[in-house]
Formats: sequence, structure tokens, C-alpha cells
Amino acid sequence: MEDELLKYLYDIREAASAILRFVRGKTFDEYEQDELLRSGVERKFEILGEALNRIRKDDVVFQTDRPDLFITAMLKQDLEAFLNHPVDVVRLRDTMNPRLKARIEREAIYV
Repeated sequence: MEDELLKYLYDIREAASAILRFVRGKTFDEYEQDELLRSGVERKFEILGEALNRIRKDDVVFQTDRPDLFITAMLKQDLEAFLNHPVDVVRLRDTMNPRLKARIEREAIYV
């Protein structure tokens, strides 16, 4: 099972990285008007969602060197659609509640 879990984690990381590459430097209007871009992003979200469903985890943390509210909101919305339940998007910070931060660090999937 551990090999299978590692494969799913790899798929999640690769899909999330591709999404970030695809939309980097794009505006929402450019995203909406570019059918090829939308299709690529949506397919990567499908891959990400399928992998998440297979490992049955609820908490996902993704890290980026440039936080972007648009990308975070898209990720939240698409994950909720794929997983069929609410997803909380939390940015880990040094100033957050230590118990909450410890639980997220212990239980979350990092992509």
C-alpha cells in the first residue's frame, strides 16, 4: 500500500505543479478566453481529485513561492467539487494556533 500511496502523492504533486505552471502570469480573463488553457487546468484538477479520492485524505496543503488568491480559490472550488465535501484552505503561518498547525502538519497531504 505504501508504494501505491507514494504514486498518488506523486500524481498530486505533479498535477498541482502543472496547474501552477499553466496559469502563471495569466489573468482570469485570459484563463476564461483560452479553451486550451482551461482544458489543461481542468484535466490536471481531475487527476489531482482522483488521486485524493483514492487516498481518502481531507486536508491538502500546497506551497508556492507566490501566493495567489485566484489559484487558491480555484483549487478550493475544484477540490470541493471532486471530493463532494467542503475543503478548508489554510495558509500555514508561524503565528497560527500551535495545536491547529501541528494537526495540519501531521495529517495533511503536501503537494
